[in-house]
Amino acid sequence: MSVKLVFQERPNMGAVYWRVFTKRGNKLRAGEALPETVADWKGSPVEASRLAAYCAVCGFSADAGVPVTYPYIMAAPLHFAMLSDPGFPLAPMGGIHARNSILQHRQVRPDEALDIHCWVGGGRAVKAGLEFDVNTRIEAGGSVVWECASGYIVRGRFGEPQEGAPKLRFGALESANYESGWKVAAGTGRRYAKVTGDYNPIHLHWALGKLFGFPRDIIHGMWSLAKCASSLPALPADKPQRLDVVFKGPVLMGSSVSLKAATENGSRLFEVYSGKNPKPVMQGQYRTAEAGETL
Repeated sequence: MSVKLVFQERPNMGAVYWRVFTKRGNKLRAGEALPETVADWKGSPVEASRLAAYCAVCGFSADAGVPVTYPYIMAAPLHFAMLSDPGFPLAPMGGIHARNSILQHRQVRPDEALDIHCWVGGGRAVKAGLEFDVNTRIEAGGSVVWECASGYIVRGRFGEPQEGAPKLRFGALESANYESGWKVAAGTGRRYAKVTGDYNPIHLHWALGKLFGFPRDIIHGMWSLAKCASSLPALPADKPQRLDVVFKGPVLMGSSVSLKAATENGSRLFEVYSGKNPKPVMQGQYRTAEAGETL
């Protein structure tokens, strides 16, 4: 069985999230492969009003063009549509967004229509459950301009854990020559959800966060990544860029966040700390990419 979805416009996120909330149970048996799962949306507009709202909530300059993280929110509705489809054997609620890699071949222009192609790949048993990738490729005028691989873990038993190093790993930041910080203001999760359509309840209200096992509501991981990208020293906009991150812990709404980075040449190695937690909740690298580089 396969899942093949085609959209002519942005998916109805109300209907998609109803399926996300109500889908229960993991039907994938141990050792069984994930089915072919793809989604396409041709001619997707950047949407000037959504772009402006995104820049405002994530801290990007309004005149900086399309941020490196913005195409993710264009593709995310397709991600949710795939994972919530009845033909996909895993339930998305409770899944962990563990890592994310973005490769921008060139900056997207605000006035161009984009062809978005998404698919689910991989699938290997790990100690915490099943790890798999949600992949995105975005084209403009027939050329690939932006790619992304989002690593997720769904809890459960899916057979003996398979050996192999994590796809992304960053060592401790030995020295930092750049620091920044911010406070995650109350309501930021709701503002980001309004722009992106990501209405996961853990991001919306303290009581809903507690209901799902957190001390209170937590901010979206991709908001935190966008905030890092907007806060770090800028990379040349006319060169390819790569942004990798490992999400290691939640960022609570209302918490104070510190960003530490080692910046040199075309690289920014960074760590993010939240509140009194002495361990980084995010580790990553934002750098100029090589011509012809692949994810």
